[in-house]
Amino acid sequence: MAHLVQRLILFGIAAWALGQQAEIPKLKPFSHKTHLKLGNIAPVIAAAIDKGTYLSPPGDLRSRLNTNNPCLACHHGIDNSDGTSKSTFLAMADCLVCHNKVDPPISCGFCHARSST
Repeated sequence: MAHLVQRLILFGIAAWALGQQAEIPKLKPFSHKTHLKLGNIAPVIAAAIDKGTYLSPPGDLRSRLNTNNPCLACHHGIDNSDGTSKSTFLAMADCLVCHNKVDPPISCGFCHARSST
């Protein structure tokens, strides 16, 4: 029950945020080096989808997680792309598989930079 409440809160915040802004929120600097030390996290994300704890509709994501390439765990489909787009960047649901201690809006600033407005 607590997990369901957490999911509803996150979806509500995401829906509100999408309605408040037209562009992707600015994120704080991200360390690929730190995250690559974890190895391939594709199986971890796949397990979250299989358990129903992935916090976004996975669509066809599950089939793309059968990879040995650690980059493809977060950069979905970039191997079949000529460039970057919103679809090849990670989704917040990917982050929340491991970073699951969420206390909105207090914890939002851990990853998201404060806007100037």
